[in-house]
Amino acid sequence: MENKIILISNDDGIHSSGLKAIVNAISDLAQVYIAAPDRQRSATSQMLTVDKPLMAISYLYEGNIPAWSINGSPADCVKLAINSLLPRKPDLIISGINLGGNTSVNTLYSGTVGAAYEGALAGIPSMALSLNNFSHKADCTASAKVGRILTEKILKMENFPKNYILNVNIPKSSFDELKGMLITDISNSNWNDKYDKRNDPFGREYYWFAGEYKINDKRLESDDVAIAQNYVSITPIKFEFTNQEIINTFKEKLEL
Repeated sequence: MENKIILISNDDGIHSSGLKAIVNAISDLAQVYIAAPDRQRSATSQMLTVDKPLMAISYLYEGNIPAWSINGSPADCVKLAINSLLPRKPDLIISGINLGGNTSVNTLYSGTVGAAYEGALAGIPSMALSLNNFSHKADCTASAKVGRILTEKILKMENFPKNYILNVNIPKSSFDELKGMLITDISNSNWNDKYDKRNDPFGREYYWFAGEYKINDKRLESDDVAIAQNYVSITPIKFEFTNQEIINTFKEKLEL
């Protein structure tokens, strides 16, 4: 039987502590490969690099895991790995562990989710892992244990739903404090956008995002509320661009 292959990527960069944690947690389950950005590339969604060449610097991560540090976006990393770097298509793609939650509207902006969804577009089971803690000193132990449990389960699944990813968000808690795992939906949280206007040392104006994230949901079945209640939130996501429910309305109003 052919050995399983897992591709790991992220948007925090190849030197992220979150990436190291998930690699160490699952490296005995399959042949692991890493293709990750050479620096922080958060909030890049599924951005692709088309205006400059991609450089994939190969080395052995932790001394024995094939890895590529790539000067592109998370989506670039997954696409390049699938099509040019790996010996064959992987059996699973894991994106993360991201430092910071990726719930609700944030899934649209997230490079972590974007990397996972590139896997889904290629027909590969894919999972985004995010820890609801933005500190660079965050303890990823619990998230890595959750990632391992889900990895084992997914590798055993015979029919992972096509075109879907699992968007997994883990609370800022120890593993023993977690109440369990819940299948959730996307909450209706939103950003109250704000940009601080500042000046650099030369007097030039610049703007720094300073928006406030507002959780509007109260349902335990929603991702933000689940993690606030110390549950791991697992949301199946499929991006569908055509709204079939409204299409007839537009036909009546706009077609000639």
